[in-house]
Amino acid sequence: MEEELMKSICKNSFASSFDLEGMELYISNSTGTYQYVKKRNQFILKVSGDIRNQIGVDVGQTFIANAPCIITLVWNGKIEPNELDAYRKGGIIIQNLYILAIRNNLGGVCIGAGIYHAEIASNIQAHLGLTENLKPILIFPIGYLASGQSYPTGNLQLTMGNLPTPLESAMDVMGLFQKLNSLSTVWEGASITSQKLSNMLWATYGYSLLGTGHRTVPSAYGEYPFQIYVCNKTGVYNYTAESHSLDKTSSVDKRSNIIKHANAPEYLEKAPALLLFCWNSKVGTHNASDSDSGGRFINIGYGCCLQNLYLSATAWNISISSPFHTYNYDALRTDLSDTPLPNIYPMYLIGIGETYEDEEPPIIGTPIRTPTDEVLPNQKVKVEVSVTDAKSGIENVTLSYTTDNGTSWINIPMSHNTTTGYYEALIPEQPNGTIVKYEITAFDKANNKSVENNSGQYYDYTVIPEFTATMFLLILVLSTTVIFIAEKPKTSKKSTHYSAIEVTKRRESINAPSTINNFFLGHDMLATGLGISGYGKRKEK
Repeated sequence: MEEELMKSICKNSFASSFDLEGMELYISNSTGTYQYVKKRNQFILKVSGDIRNQIGVDVGQTFIANAPCIITLVWNGKIEPNELDAYRKGGIIIQNLYILAIRNNLGGVCIGAGIYHAEIASNIQAHLGLTENLKPILIFPIGYLASGQSYPTGNLQLTMGNLPTPLESAMDVMGLFQKLNSLSTVWEGASITSQKLSNMLWATYGYSLLGTGHRTVPSAYGEYPFQIYVCNKTGVYNYTAESHSLDKTSSVDKRSNIIKHANAPEYLEKAPALLLFCWNSKVGTHNASDSDSGGRFINIGYGCCLQNLYLSATAWNISISSPFHTYNYDALRTDLSDTPLPNIYPMYLIGIGETYEDEEPPIIGTPIRTPTDEVLPNQKVKVEVSVTDAKSGIENVTLSYTTDNGTSWINIPMSHNTTTGYYEALIPEQPNGTIVKYEITAFDKANNKSVENNSGQYYDYTVIPEFTATMFLLILVLSTTVIFIAEKPKTSKKSTHYSAIEVTKRRESINAPSTINNFFLGHDMLATGLGISGYGKRKEK
């Protein structure tokens, strides 16, 4: 397969606003095994030579050696410490790989059986040259369809349930991958249309080609052990994929209880609808039912569902929240139905609703700097600023500063002080002579951006020495005044006590330095304050 095609597939397999940190791709073909570097969109050779057959033997699927490429999904345990979260992230990437394969008229399949066993994982690690913290979790052989093979077709008009027939979006999937809507915490209005809800449920877990048995997402052993409950102001509904319909299980609005029992954020209470993804333990007898995979395949399946939900939401201008893992099974079962549901395990909660229309950026005030005057070496500088957004609210505020006139910038997230109402951050101490320039950037929850940079001039300050010329002269004047006022001159019988003005007038009779030496006089008088005598005395006649 062409390198540019594989780059496109690898790049877009990460196209999601869900967190995918800690996941990596390794590509094996006839020439070797390559690590895909996401930030640079390039391949780096890790192992020379063809190891596809060895991988096939390891997983007990020797046919995959015939695939032009084998993609191995690798989990970096140092970045993502939770194994089940890693498998959920893996499911998101796998779903994208399936979609990309179809989009490019390619064939592919996800293989996970047995890879989680220590011996098999260790063998694949050795073949790929992986370190201990890099663990293979899924394999996806991919290539061109064999001669005479094609994807089946179906008819969406065969829906017979109470939901509207799903509509096809005019947006191409590649354009969808480039759009990448942000996950939301605010929504427009209090409801979602039944048509858009139908489109999203179908994409998430429906039958993709009605009448053919094909589904919109894969499932280990084809068992499909999930149930999706929709919760809104009119009650709770169970989605039935076979007929594409919603069956009411409760006539009470349970959203507040569900959010509380799921220990989810309060902002979800404003979501027009909640989707609760559940595992039905009575469905399936293999790994899909969690019997011997330790929940790994369950979470892969959830990842596939969540990514399809995200893509469908993006296509239909619906906003969704981050998914929240739930564990309070007993309480949530009671929320979902008026009758007992002993075999249902609620596992992921997500909010959905119409996208909030907010095109107004945040308002950023003038930053306040402390200290407000001179900044000394090794002194931190506190920056406070008022940032407001009347519609969707503030998502984040960042202070950016530079010490090399803009060649490089350092970003510091600003925290919200609930007492003052300001956002604040500390600029680290800098050495003498450093010129620090800074600006403030803010995003609201609708992804609108504002920058406050003093009309392009930036806010700035210069770090000065601890004793500047101004400060030194001030000390000089104060020291001189104190000496003239506080030190009483020793006199003979003929001596007279002179004031500071008189001393100046009688310079000829006083043992004081000449005018040209006045600056050095300051040093000596400062020394006098330290107990060194000899100045400011009247000369004996």
